[in-house]
Amino acid sequence: MSSLDTIANVTESVQSWLLSDDHWVNRGSRKLYSFPVHPFAAKVLMLPPGSPSVSFLISELCMIFAPVAFYWLYSTFLFVLSHMNLTMVEIHRIPTNQPMRTPNKVTVRKVLYAVALQHIVQSITALVIVVITRPENVEDWKMESPLLVVVKLGVASVLLDTYQYWMHRWAHTNRTLYRMFHSVHHELTVPFAFGALYNHPVEGFVMDTIGSGVPSLLLNMHPWTSALFYSIATLKTVDDHCGYSWPWSPAALFNSNGAAYHDIHHWGKGRMYNFSQPFYTFWDHLMGTEYDSAMARKKLLREKLEALDGVKRESDTDETGSVSSVTTSLTKEEQAATNAANSAKLNKFVAEESLRHRKVRAAESEGSNQSRVHSLTRISARLLEQNIKGR
Repeated sequence: MSSLDTIANVTESVQSWLLSDDHWVNRGSRKLYSFPVHPFAAKVLMLPPGSPSVSFLISELCMIFAPVAFYWLYSTFLFVLSHMNLTMVEIHRIPTNQPMRTPNKVTVRKVLYAVALQHIVQSITALVIVVITRPENVEDWKMESPLLVVVKLGVASVLLDTYQYWMHRWAHTNRTLYRMFHSVHHELTVPFAFGALYNHPVEGFVMDTIGSGVPSLLLNMHPWTSALFYSIATLKTVDDHCGYSWPWSPAALFNSNGAAYHDIHHWGKGRMYNFSQPFYTFWDHLMGTEYDSAMARKKLLREKLEALDGVKRESDTDETGSVSSVTTSLTKEEQAATNAANSAKLNKFVAEESLRHRKVRAAESEGSNQSRVHSLTRISARLLEQNIKGR
């Protein structure tokens, strides 16, 4: 018997055991499904006639509130983590040149209020979808097979990415849309976790709420599948705005669309790039709007050198993100010489920045040790003075 046959037999045995009456999960789920809902509660909650199931109600509640709960829990965790100044965490912070970036134009409190409003609208919309899409007979709403769940999640993620790419790109290329709606989100020049859904209320409803709700309706998802889809999309969106590039993140394993990728889009001169969100990058790649993190870091350093030299050869971006090219009158020989000089300065600058960073760390460590010595010295002096006075 080959190894493949052995794996197939083991898989079949486990599957039959999970579906048998002897498995506690199956027995528990059947009891939960058959547990009756009180008639008054069913009327208040607008359950379909003859609904026998508490699990039916739980699945719908999870569909509505699970994404909201995951958003606040994960954002709070990342926000607290970012303020603990742990070395093991800070080494994963996105290496953007913070002094070159303008600070956020919005306070954390305003962000929290806006996100809370977004979640209220989102929850009401989800409740309306739940009531509209309920079947006449609960028995018709059976949970899909695991394979069908995976297929639906994959198709839904592609549909969501397609919708959000083109809506997002339109919000940047249309000056009116950007000024009235999308500029609110770009008040976050340095993204953080809570700001993932900081949007104008109209944009939040059109781009996020409708964008994730339509795939769920088109694919006729079960409430449990919809809850899973909404929760995954929510966690991914929060992760994209957290300011850290985690090596263990699923985004880092499958594609480059992570926090570092989206952070470029919030950088002033990267606003016309990296529109894809929240899962893939194929639309940016196909449409020529992809801008990876290596290019961004190199451009940041080059622009700093050019600012020091008074030479500006890169594209400039206005407030709406539209690009206007600036040309120079340098000859080819002068251009080559300038490029060589800038390349040498770039390498020197990187080396100096690394050395400065190490010196700062060493100074901080030495300063901490010296402060301890000074404290002990002051304590010893006070004890000696008290001892002399006592004599």
